Amino acid sequence: FPSHDTEMILSKLFRTIYEFPKPVIAFVEGAAMGGALGLIAACDFVVAAENVSFCFSEVKLGLAPATISPFVVKRIGEFRSRQLMVSAKVFSASEAVSVGMAEFAGTRTEMEAYVLNLAQHITAHAPEAVKTTKRLIRHVADKPIDDDLSTYTADLLQQLQGSDEAKEGIKAFLEKRMAVWPPSNENKIT
Repeated sequence: FPSHDTEMILSKLFRTIYEFPKPVIAFVEGAAMGGALGLIAACDFVVAAENVSFCFSEVKLGLAPATISPFVVKRIGEFRSRQLMVSAKVFSASEAVSVGMAEFAGTRTEMEAYVLNLAQHITAHAPEAVKTTKRLIRHVADKPIDDDLSTYTADLLQQLQGSDEAKEGIKAFLEKRMAVWPPSNENKIT
């Protein structure tokens, strides 16, 4: 069995993917079981081959899906997680889409087209705004809507409004043209 140190390394790997500033797309083929589902759950987008089988198999081995659970529960919710983890039911790619483990299921050709379209769509947007949006979502998830959160979001939007990206995006919108985003290193939002 993996050691405590190994599990900590896996947890850090999943967190690195979950917190990665750029969108992460998982392309899943074959069988996805146990820890692989933690890796998948940490990604922003998941596309699966139509013949993929998924299974939270840990309970079959006398274990619990402990290391992957924070990412899976975030992705599909508490009760879906309970149902799939406790039952260790094997589920299909289409079922993975229906429970939120994946966004798309199809043939390899369809998956490749979906990922290319998605990547082109995302890369057309302001890169620093995309990174900031990922960080924003992690920050506001599960927080109470209160004065602290309102202050955080208002301050963040104020920062963004003064950025070179926002200036270019608004100018391009008004001029009815595609934006030409400035280099990212000049646009760091904190």
